[in-house]
Parts: sequence; structure tokens; C-alpha cells
Amino acid sequence: MNWNISFLFSIRGVIAGIIGVFVVLKTLKDPFFGLLFFLFLITVQPHQMEQFPGIETIPIVRLYSIFIFLSIFLNHQKLKRKEKWFFSTHTLMFLLFSLTLATSGGCSPLAFNYFNKKFIQVIIIYILITYLIREPHQVKKFFNVYIFCIGFIVIYCLLGYHGLLGIDKLIERDRELNIQRLRYVGSMDDPNGFALFLVSSLPLSITFMLKSKYIKKLVYGLIFFLTLYAIRLTYSRGGFLALFGVTILYGLTSKRKWLITILSLLLIGAFLITSNADYRARIISINKAAEGEQIDDSSLHRLILWRTGINMFKAHPFTGVGMGQFEPNVYNYIPDNVILKRAQVAHNSFITVLAEAGILGFILYLLIIIVAMKTLLKSYEIKGKNSVSMDLAIFSRPLFISITGILMCGFFLTQSYNWMFYIFLSLTHCIRNINMKTDFKLKI
Repeated sequence: MNWNISFLFSIRGVIAGIIGVFVVLKTLKDPFFGLLFFLFLITVQPHQMEQFPGIETIPIVRLYSIFIFLSIFLNHQKLKRKEKWFFSTHTLMFLLFSLTLATSGGCSPLAFNYFNKKFIQVIIIYILITYLIREPHQVKKFFNVYIFCIGFIVIYCLLGYHGLLGIDKLIERDRELNIQRLRYVGSMDDPNGFALFLVSSLPLSITFMLKSKYIKKLVYGLIFFLTLYAIRLTYSRGGFLALFGVTILYGLTSKRKWLITILSLLLIGAFLITSNADYRARIISINKAAEGEQIDDSSLHRLILWRTGINMFKAHPFTGVGMGQFEPNVYNYIPDNVILKRAQVAHNSFITVLAEAGILGFILYLLIIIVAMKTLLKSYEIKGKNSVSMDLAIFSRPLFISITGILMCGFFLTQSYNWMFYIFLSLTHCIRNINMKTDFKLKI
């Protein structure tokens, strides 16, 4: 381990250290606070920012998770967790899915290293969320922290994009289109992935905006519209598709569905009108045939990569080629008489899982999603039965829409192991647990 701790001896490092000590002490007293700060760490990712040089070499997230688990041990009696959370259907499937990823590729060391790097923090956040969140007010507080993390990220990125922070890291230059695309840091340094991250927050932002009063309504509204602007600056076609799907679905599931749907369409129209010509042309070019009815390069590459993924599955139907090993193995399974300029990921979350984890991992992946969506639909159906179910119904709807938006993008982007997706899935488990404490059982 090559930890660079020189930053800690600077003024900013000392301040960060003092804040860190305070956070750890607070966490040891209150595990739920630890969960909220853990959410801040994996969304905002302050250790990846340029303001904290060198600290990215330290595994901040994993080190902090140790303190949270220690806090759970110290406060076990106060938490009163008598039931075994891991016996739920959803959690068992998630743990089995994690096992298939860890042992994919026939227990490939490369696959396990990728699993250790990318998926361990997903398992940690899943366990923490499903174990610690047991009340509707905790769900609400969790969503609030998530939305305000989004707000911070958006403001930070917009300031950087317009040159007010002097940070070049937040811009990706597309030489082919001659545009500057907005991105973030760490796991969201790709404009497409960043766009999906932002789109998935919109149903939550708008729900809190509509349900809040006065100043809070203005704050949530500001976050919502700044997020829309940031999505536009990513120039992501997949992000736009998810945005379109999310806004329309939000309208169709509203009480005044036709009014809200029309307003959603107007919002999308305004989004396009206020966008520059390059972005509109980029969106219109989705799956559009070029002259002579030839499919465009982007779509052609996706079809080639999807066929390559199927070939990988056929060659390794039970164990897959290994988690994270699609791109390194592309040329070994590419269809005959096909030329691929460079190795790429599958650009499809479902084919990625099928090719990398095999049939068992793929089935578990689908079941986790199906059970989660069924849970949210059931929770929404029992709305109004009592105050608890009503609160959960309010949360279930935007959560269902956010997951739907991610799944829509999943057909064009590789987001199979995205921590954000599993945060949303784990929250459905919490909603199930809370509903089961009421008179209205949620049998999933």
C-alpha cells in the first residue's frame, strides 16, 4: 500500500483531520449518522477532489466503514435488532449474486481483483442500509442527504465547467463533436455515467419539492433545475433517454396524470429548445441511419459488442468470463469478419452480467430487480391505509421511477455494478421491512 499522507500536514489537511476525528467520534455514538456520512463519502467523493491532493491513495471509504461496523457492535443493544436481516429473500439473493461475481470466470484472480475494487463498497452500503434503516423518518432523512449531496455536486461541477474553480478535471473534451462535456470525479468521471447519476435523482428532488413548504420548496426546486442544466452539459444521449422516460413516467403515475404528463413533455421540449444545436443533433442521431440507410457507427458498435457478449456467454455459460473481464476479452469473442477499432465494454448492463457472471448471476440479477420493483409497487398500492404506509408510498413512487430510469439507460450503458443502483435496491428492502411492522403485510 502506497499511502500518500503528505496532504495531512497542510492547513487543509489539518482541518480535514479535525473534521475526520469529529465524524468518527460521532459515528461511534450513532451508527445511523455513520450511514449518512458514508453516503456522503461515496456520492460526493471528497477524497477524489483536486482540493485534497494525494488523499485518494488512502482507502477512506473502507477505513470509515470499519468505524461504522464498530459502532453497530457498540450500540447493538440500543439498536434492538433481534431478527436476522439476512434471511429475507432480497438479501439472500443479493449475497448470492455477490458470491457469483466474486467467483466468476471460474474463480479468476483478475475477476476477484475487480470485484474487490468495485463491488466491496456496494456490499458494505447494502448491509448498512438494510440493517440500520427501520423507520420512515430514517428513509426520509437518507433521501434528504442524498438530494443535498446531488445539489453540492451539481453546483461544484457547474462552477468548474464555467471556469470559476480553475479545475480542468470536470471537463471532457469531445474532439469529434468539438464540445466540452461535463463530468465529475472518481467513479463518475464519465459524462454518460454522470448523466445517469443525475437523472436518477430527479424523481426524488421533484417529489420533495412538491411535498415541502416555503423555503424548502425553493431549495429543492433550485436543485432540480440546476440538475437539469448539468444533465444538458453532459451531452449524453443515454442520459437524455433516461430523462425522457423518467419525466413521462412521473407524469403518468401522478394523480393528475394528463396535466403532469403534458407539463413533463413541455419540460422536455424546453430542455431541447434551450440546448445548443450540437446537443439537439446528437440526440436526434440516436439510432438514425446515415446516407444509404447505413446504421450509424455508435449503434453498429453496440450491436457488435452485444453479439460479442452473447458469444462470451455461449463459451462460458455457467461462470462467465469473469467480472470486469468483458473489455479485456472482446477480441477473443468478436464475431467473424467484424472489425472493431478498439476494445470496449458491452454498453448493455444485462449482457454484461450474462457474459461476465454466467446464467446463475444473470438470473439472480434479474430476480433482485423484479423483487425490488414488486416491493415498491405493493408499497404504493397500500398508500393511505395509515400514516406509515402513506409515507412509504410517497417514497416508493420516485424510487420506482429512478430505478426504471437506470434500467432504461442500462440497455445502452454498462451500469451493472454501479453503487447508486444498489443503494436504491437496498432501500426497497427497508421499505419492505417497515411495511411488515404494520398491519398491512408486504409479502414478497
